[in-house]
Amino acid sequence: APRKAVLDLNPIIDDSLDLMANEFRRRQMEIRRELSESGLTALVDRVQIQQVIINLLTNARDAVGDLAASDRVVVARSIERHGAAILEIEDSGVGLSDVVRERLFDPFVTTKETGMGVGLSICKSIVESHGGRIETDQGELGGALFRVVLPLAEGARRE
Repeated sequence: APRKAVLDLNPIIDDSLDLMANEFRRRQMEIRRELSESGLTALVDRVQIQQVIINLLTNARDAVGDLAASDRVVVARSIERHGAAILEIEDSGVGLSDVVRERLFDPFVTTKETGMGVGLSICKSIVESHGGRIETDQGELGGALFRVVLPLAEGARRE
């Protein structure tokens, strides 16, 4: 069962990036961290949210794989907006077609040769079990942007 606690999401994003740092380096990818200066607290199961972030980072890694090394960019961003904690993972890949976007969160839909395509549907159910939602957008880099929107923990300004 999920074990939820009021946590700052930024260290969870940092840890996820650290876990994938070697892989990103090996693939000569530029990682941009744009994390909110004040903490972003939400009631989360740390393990599950980290699973979501790593899944999105893995997809971003794959999305930029065929680009020239100098063009491989992944952005991890956190923002507080309208009482929500927002995490965004954006890549400089080719982006998502409308067709793909409509079915993206269905289980077993995959655009990869390898992999089962269950990753995003699992991400979606985890995020929804946290009272949040996951959406896709066109990123400023021209690639895909995945946005996880979670309810901010009220009065949870912990030092």
